[in-house]
Amino acid sequence: MSEQEDIKNNSEEKSAGRPVGQRAMQTIAVERDANPGGSMFGGWVLAQMDMAGAAHAFGIAHQRIVTVSADKIRFHRPLIIGQEVELYTETTHIGNSSIAVNVNVWHVKYNAENKEFFNIAEGIFTFVALDHDGRPDKSLRSRIDHMG
Repeated sequence: MSEQEDIKNNSEEKSAGRPVGQRAMQTIAVERDANPGGSMFGGWVLAQMDMAGAAHAFGIAHQRIVTVSADKIRFHRPLIIGQEVELYTETTHIGNSSIAVNVNVWHVKYNAENKEFFNIAEGIFTFVALDHDGRPDKSLRSRIDHMG
């Protein structure tokens, strides 16, 4: 068995759980973003996570946002060329100018009867809302509180 087949078989062990939150993105791992062993570079996975988290935060802030941190990043298993992934997001905290978003990456495997999910990676991404001058918008929290 090749190293890539071994990685793929190990990555298909059942994960504990299913996605929570809302699906923010869906994509397929392609060869141009993979290492010579056939699994995706961690930086590519992080970029997908950042984009999914940013889309989630923008949907809350409705204004320009920027990433200020990525914390508690954990890679659970490799993502292999050709695997489909779905990224799920969930708000964990809203501050005066910031939004923290939990992002989970799941490999989706389709069977005849259902979908199976395998957790690839997770992390907390924090975004700051910016005002028209490019400074943190300290009114974010109060605007959100008044909206809902």
